[in-house]
Amino acid sequence: MFRKFAIPLKLLLLITAFGLFCLPLNAIAEDVDTEFEVVEGASEPSDDVEVGDIIQEFLDSKGWQEGPNTHKKSGKEFFVVTGTKEIMAPYKSKNFIGSRQNAYTQAMADAKRSMVEYLEVEIETSMQMEMKEPSEKREEARLAEIRSEVLSIAEKKKTSGGLKSDLQKKGD
Repeated sequence: MFRKFAIPLKLLLLITAFGLFCLPLNAIAEDVDTEFEVVEGASEPSDDVEVGDIIQEFLDSKGWQEGPNTHKKSGKEFFVVTGTKEIMAPYKSKNFIGSRQNAYTQAMADAKRSMVEYLEVEIETSMQMEMKEPSEKREEARLAEIRSEVLSIAEKKKTSGGLKSDLQKKGD
Protein backbone atom coordinates (compact mmCIF):
# COMPACT_ATOMS: atom_id res chain seq x y z
CA MET A 1 0.00 0.00 0.00
CA PHE A 2 2.89 2.38 0.79
CA ARG A 3 4.56 1.61 -2.53
CA LYS A 4 1.96 3.69 -4.35
CA PHE A 5 2.94 6.71 -2.28
CA ALA A 6 6.72 6.09 -2.33
CA ILE A 7 7.48 8.16 -5.45
CA PRO A 8 5.16 11.08 -4.63
CA LEU A 9 6.40 11.02 -1.01
CA LYS A 10 10.04 11.14 -2.14
CA LEU A 11 9.19 13.92 -4.57
CA LEU A 12 7.36 15.85 -1.85
CA LEU A 13 10.32 15.45 0.55
CA LEU A 14 12.74 16.58 -2.16
CA ILE A 15 10.68 19.70 -2.94
CA THR A 16 10.37 20.49 0.77
CA ALA A 17 14.13 20.08 1.32
CA PHE A 18 14.85 22.26 -1.70
CA GLY A 19 12.49 24.93 -0.40
CA LEU A 20 13.99 24.84 3.09
CA PHE A 21 17.56 25.25 1.86
CA CYS A 22 17.18 27.52 -1.16
CA LEU A 23 14.51 30.01 -0.13
CA PRO A 24 16.51 31.44 2.81
CA LEU A 25 19.47 31.95 0.46
CA ASN A 26 17.23 33.93 -1.85
CA ALA A 27 16.08 36.13 1.04
CA ILE A 28 19.69 36.78 2.08
CA ALA A 29 20.65 37.66 -1.48
CA GLU A 30 17.95 40.34 -1.63
CA ASP A 31 19.17 42.15 1.50
CA VAL A 32 21.87 44.67 0.68
CA ASP A 33 23.83 46.33 3.43
CA THR A 34 23.55 50.09 3.30
CA GLU A 35 27.32 50.41 2.99
CA PHE A 36 27.21 48.44 -0.28
CA GLU A 37 24.06 50.06 -1.62
CA VAL A 38 24.54 51.98 -4.84
CA VAL A 39 22.90 55.39 -4.81
CA GLU A 40 22.20 56.84 -8.23
CA GLY A 41 24.14 60.00 -9.00
CA ALA A 42 26.23 59.79 -5.82
CA SER A 43 29.36 58.55 -7.54
CA GLU A 44 30.03 61.85 -9.25
CA PRO A 45 31.67 64.73 -7.37
CA SER A 46 29.51 67.74 -6.67
CA ASP A 47 30.51 71.10 -8.12
CA ASP A 48 27.92 73.14 -6.24
CA VAL A 49 29.19 72.48 -2.69
CA GLU A 50 32.57 73.81 -1.58
CA VAL A 51 34.71 71.85 0.89
CA GLY A 52 35.39 75.00 2.92
CA ASP A 53 31.65 75.51 3.38
CA ILE A 54 31.22 71.93 4.62
CA ILE A 55 34.09 72.38 7.09
CA GLN A 56 32.71 75.70 8.36
CA GLU A 57 29.22 74.20 8.73
CA PHE A 58 30.66 71.36 10.81
CA LEU A 59 32.63 73.74 13.04
CA ASP A 60 29.55 75.92 13.51
CA SER A 61 27.42 72.90 14.44
CA LYS A 62 29.93 72.06 17.19
CA GLY A 63 30.27 75.68 18.30
CA TRP A 64 33.98 75.67 17.45
CA GLN A 65 36.22 78.00 15.51
CA GLU A 66 39.61 77.59 13.94
CA GLY A 67 42.23 78.12 16.61
CA PRO A 68 41.99 77.57 20.35
CA ASN A 69 38.66 76.34 21.77
CA THR A 70 37.53 75.30 25.23
CA HIS A 71 35.66 72.05 25.90
CA LYS A 72 32.28 72.93 27.42
CA LYS A 73 32.16 70.05 29.93
CA SER A 74 35.78 69.57 31.00
CA GLY A 75 37.04 73.12 30.46
CA LYS A 76 40.15 71.80 28.72
CA GLU A 77 41.57 73.79 25.86
CA PHE A 78 41.99 72.21 22.43
CA PHE A 79 43.08 73.50 19.07
CA VAL A 80 41.21 73.20 15.77
CA VAL A 81 42.94 73.75 12.46
CA THR A 82 41.93 72.68 8.96
CA GLY A 83 43.77 72.03 5.75
CA THR A 84 42.50 71.35 2.26
CA LYS A 85 44.16 70.33 -0.98
CA GLU A 86 42.74 69.46 -4.37
CA ILE A 87 42.86 65.86 -5.60
CA MET A 88 44.62 66.28 -8.92
CA ALA A 89 43.59 63.02 -10.66
CA PRO A 90 40.05 62.60 -12.04
CA TYR A 91 37.91 60.37 -9.85
CA LYS A 92 37.60 57.71 -12.58
CA SER A 93 41.37 57.52 -13.05
CA LYS A 94 43.39 54.55 -11.82
CA ASN A 95 45.67 57.09 -10.07
CA PHE A 96 42.80 58.60 -8.07
CA ILE A 97 43.61 56.80 -4.80
CA GLY A 98 47.29 57.76 -4.93
CA SER A 99 46.37 61.35 -5.74
CA ARG A 100 43.87 61.35 -2.88
CA GLN A 101 46.53 60.13 -0.46
CA ASN A 102 48.93 62.83 -1.68
CA ALA A 103 46.27 65.50 -1.23
CA TYR A 104 45.60 64.24 2.30
CA THR A 105 49.31 64.37 3.17
CA GLN A 106 49.62 67.91 1.81
CA ALA A 107 46.45 69.07 3.60
CA MET A 108 47.70 67.58 6.86
CA ALA A 109 51.05 69.33 6.39
CA ASP A 110 49.23 72.65 5.82
CA ALA A 111 47.15 72.13 8.96
CA LYS A 112 50.25 71.31 11.01
CA ARG A 113 52.03 74.35 9.57
CA SER A 114 49.11 76.56 10.65
CA MET A 115 49.24 75.11 14.15
CA VAL A 116 52.99 75.65 14.42
CA GLU A 117 52.59 79.26 13.26
CA TYR A 118 49.94 79.83 15.93
CA LEU A 119 52.14 78.25 18.60
CA GLU A 120 55.06 80.40 17.47
CA VAL A 121 53.03 83.57 17.97
CA GLU A 122 51.65 82.29 21.29
CA ILE A 123 55.10 81.46 22.67
CA GLU A 124 56.57 84.73 21.43
CA THR A 125 53.76 86.70 23.06
CA SER A 126 54.03 84.88 26.38
CA MET A 127 57.82 85.33 26.42
CA GLN A 128 57.47 89.05 25.73
CA MET A 129 54.92 89.38 28.53
CA GLU A 130 57.17 87.45 30.90
CA MET A 131 60.20 89.58 30.05
CA LYS A 132 58.25 92.80 30.58
CA GLU A 133 57.54 91.84 34.20
CA PRO A 134 60.13 92.97 36.71
CA SER A 135 62.67 90.31 37.64
CA GLU A 136 61.41 90.19 41.26
CA LYS A 137 57.90 89.24 40.15
CA ARG A 138 59.29 86.59 37.81
CA GLU A 139 61.32 85.10 40.67
CA GLU A 140 58.31 85.14 43.00
CA ALA A 141 56.19 83.41 40.36
CA ARG A 142 58.90 80.80 39.81
CA LEU A 143 59.19 80.13 43.57
CA ALA A 144 55.41 79.88 43.91
CA GLU A 145 55.37 77.33 41.10
CA ILE A 146 58.14 75.31 42.79
CA ARG A 147 56.24 75.42 46.12
CA SER A 148 53.07 74.16 44.48
CA GLU A 149 55.01 71.32 42.84
CA VAL A 150 56.61 70.38 46.20
CA LEU A 151 53.22 70.43 47.93
CA SER A 152 51.79 68.31 45.14
CA ILE A 153 54.60 65.77 45.53
CA ALA A 154 54.14 65.71 49.32
CA GLU A 155 50.41 65.14 48.89
CA LYS A 156 51.08 62.30 46.45
CA LYS A 157 53.50 60.71 48.95
CA LYS A 158 50.86 60.87 51.70
CA THR A 159 48.32 59.31 49.39
CA SER A 160 50.69 56.57 48.29
CA GLY A 161 51.67 55.90 51.94
CA GLY A 162 48.00 55.47 52.83
CA LEU A 163 47.53 53.11 49.92
CA LYS A 164 50.63 51.19 50.94
CA SER A 165 49.34 50.70 54.50
CA ASP A 166 45.93 49.65 53.14
CA LEU A 167 47.61 47.05 50.94
CA GLN A 168 49.67 45.78 53.87
CA LYS A 169 46.50 45.43 55.99
CA LYS A 170 44.80 43.49 53.21
CA GLY A 171 47.87 41.30 52.81
CA ASP A 172 47.86 40.33 56.52
